[in-house]
Amino acid sequence: MAPRMRLPRTGPLLAVWLLCLLLLMLWNLNQTTLHRDLSMFLPRTATLQEHLLLNQLREGIAARTLLIALQGDLDPERLADASRALSAALDASGRFRRVANGSETFEADALAPALAHRYLIGPREPCQMDLGTEGLRRALERRLDELAGPMPPIDTSLIARDPTGCLRALLLGLKPPTRPHQRHGVWVSQDGREALLLAETRAQASDLAAQAEAVTAVRTGFAALADSAQLHLAISGPGYFAIGSQETIQTQTTWLSAAASLVVATLLFAAFRSPRLVLIGALPLATGILIGTTAVVLTFGSIQGITLALGVTLMGVAMDYPVHIFVHTERRDGDIGGLSGIGPSLLLAVVTTVCGYAALALAEFEGLAQLGVLAGAGLASAAACSRFLLPALLPEPYRWKAPSALPGLLDRLPTLDSCPARLIALGLTGLLTALLALHPDPWSSDLSRLSTVPRSEIALDQRLRAELGAPEVAQILFVVGTNPEQVLQRIESSSTELNRLVDASLIAGFDTPTRILPSQATQRARQSELPTRDQLQRRLDQAVAGLPFRTGAFAPFLDDLDLAHAQTPLTPDDLKGTPIGERLETLLQPFDAEWVGLIPLIGADHPAAIAALQSLDPASGLRYLDLRETSAGLIDRFIRETLNSLTLAAALIGVLIWLGVRRQGRTLRVILPIALTLVLDYGLLLAIEGAINLFHLVSLLLVLGLSIDYSLFLSRRCADPAESARAAFAVALSALSSLLMFGLLALSSIPVLHAIGLTTALGIGLALPATFLLARPRRPSLSG
Repeated sequence: MAPRMRLPRTGPLLAVWLLCLLLLMLWNLNQTTLHRDLSMFLPRTATLQEHLLLNQLREGIAARTLLIALQGDLDPERLADASRALSAALDASGRFRRVANGSETFEADALAPALAHRYLIGPREPCQMDLGTEGLRRALERRLDELAGPMPPIDTSLIARDPTGCLRALLLGLKPPTRPHQRHGVWVSQDGREALLLAETRAQASDLAAQAEAVTAVRTGFAALADSAQLHLAISGPGYFAIGSQETIQTQTTWLSAAASLVVATLLFAAFRSPRLVLIGALPLATGILIGTTAVVLTFGSIQGITLALGVTLMGVAMDYPVHIFVHTERRDGDIGGLSGIGPSLLLAVVTTVCGYAALALAEFEGLAQLGVLAGAGLASAAACSRFLLPALLPEPYRWKAPSALPGLLDRLPTLDSCPARLIALGLTGLLTALLALHPDPWSSDLSRLSTVPRSEIALDQRLRAELGAPEVAQILFVVGTNPEQVLQRIESSSTELNRLVDASLIAGFDTPTRILPSQATQRARQSELPTRDQLQRRLDQAVAGLPFRTGAFAPFLDDLDLAHAQTPLTPDDLKGTPIGERLETLLQPFDAEWVGLIPLIGADHPAAIAALQSLDPASGLRYLDLRETSAGLIDRFIRETLNSLTLAAALIGVLIWLGVRRQGRTLRVILPIALTLVLDYGLLLAIEGAINLFHLVSLLLVLGLSIDYSLFLSRRCADPAESARAAFAVALSALSSLLMFGLLALSSIPVLHAIGLTTALGIGLALPATFLLARPRRPSLSG
């Protein structure tokens, strides 16, 4: 007679367990920081480019910029009015660091530092070269021509203080280096039917909630326009794409999760005819998620959002444990029996799978290490909950009875003994060798294949980016230094190389922080070249001869030159809190213990430009960052790290299975269907998808865990045909419920969900027949 165990009263035990889960959930809600910062998926030996990649994805100007178009058949003046009204509304919203539509101006207070230091930081032609007699004469004649026009384009009050137009040239230099067509003072498309705007958000690109608020501000501002009914609003940019992807993923995930839960609950109810069992069957997975999350937070201090999502996926194995408990457990008169037969197999299945997942915890990537801790701790706690809590929650009396036809059906199913097993092992080796020979590098690191952004929106982004002359998202140059001054000097030294790229038509343009603020060394050099007051007075007297300007009218101009001689060069700190300073901060940033100067590129997304950028002379100090290439390299390293962990996990699992089974025949019967499932799943994925990405690979780890579960339970010798039938039914029901759930995921249009669903569904579909054919002993025996 099978040993029986006396159970405590159900009510208090369940209450204590639920109270513990509630306290754990409250602790997690209060203590857990859910990061979306991808830095956790950097290796500990990450390169400078990889660090900068994540910095740009998080904070880069290109990643934070929204491209906006107002499309319609309005007359040009009304379209310009709509553009100005929308720009004002976005400025007033407080969500944007900068809004540009071609008509932006600066307040007087914001101009004060630039105006006072214009002769040190302004462009050379009007601010230094025009200070000679001939230069002054040409500048004064231009001012006269402008004043004679119907609409003077300058502030006449500034002529006495700035006759050369130095300040105006400085402010023009703050605008993008390449600008779109302009009508009625605003940017428009080439055909004039669209008003164009650029809006740079204050929030980081990775803060999707704040990015969504910024997009809402755009839509709200558009809806308030007088002519909104006759216009169409078009928005593009990385932040907008991320919001749309998040909404798509959340919508599909909600529907698919609800559908999968309903299907699995219906299947379990059909099998056990008990709503109670369906409800308590969810306790192990809930326990595993909470304890796994807690283990990660206690170990690492926080948890990455991707880690949590993938970890919950890997804990899909835990859904099998309640089924085994429900099928094999007997409860009568407060006692429980039936668990001793499956105890060793359940323990071995849990230990091998947990150790396999725990191998990830040794990974160089913190995100991957978190995944190993979450899945390992979660699965172990889910198994403990299944083994020690669920039996106490079963109704009394309880005994699941196998359908009478099931034992006979199992007897008619073929099994393979250890002799053909050698042939199968040889065939597997040959198949794997062939797959590796045909696909020596099957790994896909192309993130665009995982994108949910429609092609039409990508095409719109490319068109608007070309119209606006917006910086490329994928290509950027950068310079690194120990402090801002060193960075600015190095960028100035590289100007010849940058101009060469433009002159050769390899790039259309570039932006640099030195266009806003030259280095202090350059400012001092310019300061030393400024004329004295007496020199400038003599040059002015000669320049105004014959012109209708009063002698002495330019005293403010002379006073400013006197001040410029005594000024201390401007630093980035002097510009903080001003619009000019905010613009500088997007291009000159602290970076770890150093500083980095960013040089956004325009018109560089073509093969000739990329080749030229990759071959830049290192002596120039310019470093090239291709966000697509660097991200692909990072994903490739992540995949290879995962592969290393999987190899270690497979070896560890093989050793543990041999130690746990201690019989060569059963060891082969356990391992062969697992290996066959993984190799065939891998081959089918290559045939269907053409390449293996990160999410395929992580899902193969889940397939490994499920296959271990199926093999161990079906490979054991049972005491009688009824026990064998129960084991087979439990495995078949577990597999069917998982197959339905992941099969629904495979139908998703979201590439990540599709990859997880397809890999796992294929694996389950292969594992079930493989284990029934290869894992089951030839016949039950009474020897156990």
